[in-house]
Amino acid sequence: MIWMKAQDVFILLGQVPSMVTFENVKLEHETEKALLLKIKGEKYWLPKSQITLEGDEVEIPDWLVASMEPVIEKPDKFKRK
Repeated sequence: MIWMKAQDVFILLGQVPSMVTFENVKLEHETEKALLLKIKGEKYWLPKSQITLEGDEVEIPDWLVASMEPVIEKPDKFKRK
């Protein structure tokens, strides 16, 4: 079985995914494969392989924007001390 990135599938099909650009983005946290970005006051985990982050702007494919859900943070009373 061959695994491909979604963007590679679009290219093979001769399609280029539409990109959505967000400005004033803040990088909150980074792992090997994902970024936690604050966009319009909400935090989102996004895969590095699908986005382009330059300065405070991020480009995200429209299909990924359509499925983005903000991170739900625990209220302070549930956090460990």
